[in-house]
Parts: sequence; C-alpha cells; structure tokens
Amino acid sequence: MAKKKTTSKKPVGHNPAAIQTRLRAMSKGFKTALKPTDQVDVQGTPTPASVASAQLDADLALYTGTDAQYEVYEQAKEKRDTAQPAILGRLAAYEIGLRAKLGTSSKKLEDFGLQPKKPARKSAATKADAALKAKKTRDEKK
Repeated sequence: MAKKKTTSKKPVGHNPAAIQTRLRAMSKGFKTALKPTDQVDVQGTPTPASVASAQLDADLALYTGTDAQYEVYEQAKEKRDTAQPAILGRLAAYEIGLRAKLGTSSKKLEDFGLQPKKPARKSAATKADAALKAKKTRDEKK
C-alpha cells in the first residue's frame, strides 16, 4: 500500500504576509471609520479607537521591521558574496607569504590556522643508501 504524502501547512492566519495585511487594514479602519474617542469592547475592556490603532501599528511594526532587517541582511550577504573572490585571493597571498617567511614545515604555521608540511617518509631503499653513505663517511674519517 502506498504511503500518503503529507505536507505540513501552517494554520490559516499564520502567514506573516497575511497577518501584516490584516493588521494594516484593521489599523486603517480604526483611524478612518471611527472617531479617536469611539470605544470598542476588546476582551471585556473598553478601548478607544486611537489606542487600538496605536497597538495595531506597534504590532505591524514587528512585521515590517523584520522585512526591513531581512532586506539589509540580503544586501550584506550579496556584498559578502561579491567580495569573496578578492578575499580568497588575499587569503592565498597571505598563506604563500607566511610559508615563504616561516618555512613550509614550521610549527608556527599552526598559529595562523595552517598545516605545516609533513616530512616525506623515507623508503627502505633510501634509508639503506643513507646508512651505507654514513658508514662510508665514518670509515673515511677514521
């Protein structure tokens, strides 16, 4: 039997754009359709239209504020992404400069987040040649 594909949907009215639209329309209605001194019963409390409008505007600011912050975030991200090739080039140049100054196998490279070059592993044949050469040199010096 095939499994039903389920999708998670937000309950109606939880969409930030829809809430923003509702808040804007409600605030406009309190400002234009009622006098500022007219009162509306809100959860058992008589609330003047001017107070209701101010509260709705404050709530709306939470939504419009996040939209503005998101736009600033997107612009900063675009600026970062545009600068990335230059930044990577600069990092590579610094790395090359540090390796030239300190040496490719220097342990100080670790202080800069770089891995020093590990010494090459010698093969058995290379070790044997080195031992013969050392023995020959010792014999010559005797």
